Amino acid sequence: MFDAYAARYPDKELAEVAQDFVELIRGGFEQGYQEAEDILNSLGVLGADSPVAAGIAQTYELVHKGYDDWLQAKLGALRGDAAPSAPADAPSAAPGSATAP
Repeated sequence: MFDAYAARYPDKELAEVAQDFVELIRGGFEQGYQEAEDILNSLGVLGADSPVAAGIAQTYELVHKGYDDWLQAKLGALRGDAAPSAPADAPSAAPGSATAP
């Protein structure tokens, strides 16, 4: 999908296009996550000790890690790195937070 997205912006630097792409994808994920969380809260399945809530939180973190890893690999490839650089140990946003990286 990235190649199709990048083709729409031939005048932009690929690094900027990659960052914009991840930002767009994150935005869609965050919207869907928030909608799903609202539904599950209304059903009462996201209590403090809920295995559903624990699974969702783990998935949320893994999805954000996947975005970060993909972006780091793409930027590394654009720089010509021999191997993708290890992702920075920056903490990711907590589930349900209003600000996404």
